Amino acid sequence: MLGVLLLTVLGATCFGGPPRTLSGMVAEIPPPNATSEQQELATGIVPEPEVESSLLGWLLLAAVAGTSLVILRRTGWWRIQSRRTAHLEARDEFWLLLVIAGLLIFVANGLGAKSAIQILAVKPERDPIELQALVRLGGFVGVLIGAGMLPFVAPGVISRVTGDRHRAAVQVGVIAFLLILPLVLAINAVMRLVADLLSRLAGAVPTDRIMHETLDQMVADPYGPWWWMLVALIVIATPIYEELVFRGFIQTILLRRLHRPGVAIVVTSVLFALMHWTAVDPHGLVGLFALSLALGVVMERSGSITGPVVLHGLFNAGNIALAVLPG
Repeated sequence: MLGVLLLTVLGATCFGGPPRTLSGMVAEIPPPNATSEQQELATGIVPEPEVESSLLGWLLLAAVAGTSLVILRRTGWWRIQSRRTAHLEARDEFWLLLVIAGLLIFVANGLGAKSAIQILAVKPERDPIELQALVRLGGFVGVLIGAGMLPFVAPGVISRVTGDRHRAAVQVGVIAFLLILPLVLAINAVMRLVADLLSRLAGAVPTDRIMHETLDQMVADPYGPWWWMLVALIVIATPIYEELVFRGFIQTILLRRLHRPGVAIVVTSVLFALMHWTAVDPHGLVGLFALSLALGVVMERSGSITGPVVLHGLFNAGNIALAVLPG
């Protein structure tokens, strides 16, 4: 498993985009002292080392993703085996209480973020990283307040949606991360290649290497105090909130109503991807959908929300690390 992760990081580091074709014959001969960028612009020829690096990235990514697929198939991880039989076999109206509780957490997050925005309006010239961190912190404080109200509004909900076997679920989440990260990276690479080709055909600017708006901001101004605060929130707070809403409430509600884990996971994943529509490039939504499928499977296999929270947190941390790596 560790070898899979190391090869994934190496492939993602080498991966700079699809192998470029040598289009456009020499239009002019660049001066002998021209920089590599000037030579590329003048000749239309990409330096050979960049082509080799890009091709190596493709090969490594394909090899690691293929290895992950083989492991998933041989170990049966792709099969949905729900441990949450109490929800799967339920025939009562407890799902209505879950709807109320889920809405409370969702609204509490929104109110917390909105309150932070209103407070921050006193100083509108804040750095984007600081602004992102404080707004996310406000949202998470709202989630904590909402969760504290749940025992009074919807007694017994928290324990029934978070599940048990939390210690074993940590191991499930880590293993799932090692297997899923290469697949999501491969999906994102293919989707970016398709988006690039469509952009070139339309005469538009090729797509950015980074598909998420927040990651773009973090890459532009890394390693400051607010940057680290934002990293902590993205790796810890965001997975807790999103998994509580999507796997804890939405997937559980669908499971209790439909009694079909696969359908519950797919519908929840569609909603999960759509929620990120404004923050992620459209071609990045396919990878998010695949990630959400894995989060849903981990939730059912582990019987605990801890598994998807660990997987989600590690995935966010890995995304940040790969985004700030040079190249």
